Amino acid sequence: MMAVSVVMVLVIWSLSAREVISQCPPSSGIYLIRDGNCYSNGSYFLDSSVSIVTEAISCVLPGTSLTTGQWVRVADPDDPVDCNSNNDSDPFRCTSVTSPDATLNFYLAQKLSAAQEGWYKCCLPTDCSDPNTNIIFANIFRFSQIESFTVADLSSDMTVYPQEYSLNCIKIGDLHYGISMSIGSTTLVNYTGCFDHLDNCPGTELVSSTNAVRYTVNITWDGMTVSTESINQPTTGDQMYQCVLDNPIDNDRTRTLAIRGNDLFIVDTVQQRGAAVIKARKLSSAMSAAKAICDHMSDWWFGTKEGEWTSIGVWSDGTHYGIPEGIVYSVPVRINPDRSWQ
Repeated sequence: MMAVSVVMVLVIWSLSAREVISQCPPSSGIYLIRDGNCYSNGSYFLDSSVSIVTEAISCVLPGTSLTTGQWVRVADPDDPVDCNSNNDSDPFRCTSVTSPDATLNFYLAQKLSAAQEGWYKCCLPTDCSDPNTNIIFANIFRFSQIESFTVADLSSDMTVYPQEYSLNCIKIGDLHYGISMSIGSTTLVNYTGCFDHLDNCPGTELVSSTNAVRYTVNITWDGMTVSTESINQPTTGDQMYQCVLDNPIDNDRTRTLAIRGNDLFIVDTVQQRGAAVIKARKLSSAMSAAKAICDHMSDWWFGTKEGEWTSIGVWSDGTHYGIPEGIVYSVPVRINPDRSWQ
């Protein structure tokens, strides 16, 4: 039976250490810099840590002159941050440097509302409507955030028992929070009223310059029961785990992962798919979804190609794949030119 432990990870304020670029500034390419540290595409920033001009997130493209660059909230691309007119009612502020390196400095005059947190992108040296512009993303969030929820030391052979592995949930951001991890409805750990400066959540070592904490739960599974130091939970099938971060006002965060009988399926990866597409392609994930819709409609209207099939939700007649009659379910089908399916 494995013990439950809590470990502190030392990182720079409001950011994962893995996001920091060791070569600063980079020799080429668009990058983010704040307080003398360079950060990679998709880095996280707590809103209160970029609340004055001297703490601005600077978006830089070396060796270019600024023309019409922009900071834009991904969820609202039609309302870019205006560097030329900083309105008192608008929390966003922006200053610019034209040359020798195109630079847009982005900061906040007030904390964000719940509707305004999330992904922002910087486009240089031209605005985001230019398909040839350079784009980099930053996530600006309120309170605290779950940076990741992952499993470590999982055996590649899930048929050998007992299995021993660790769940790691990393909190970044504000110092006040509650955090818990559970399997199904059974709580594995639950810490409330955490305040990092008081060191009042078990096992956490406080370092004043940090605010990222990794909570680790060590798990033993014998094929029938999931065990920690404090619980024994009968589990013979998939193991569904959750990490919940309780912010003091609102905007609680939840990440989920599932371990199946013979493999690992990270629900968190699916939940964060949009962010992953943004980081990899430097474009919104909306186009990915739009293409899937277009492909689906094309198959439906023109039929699938010879020898190919697609998955479509159809009304079950109870004769295929063990699906009861009367249920709409996604199954592999071939679509004929007359739009009938088989």
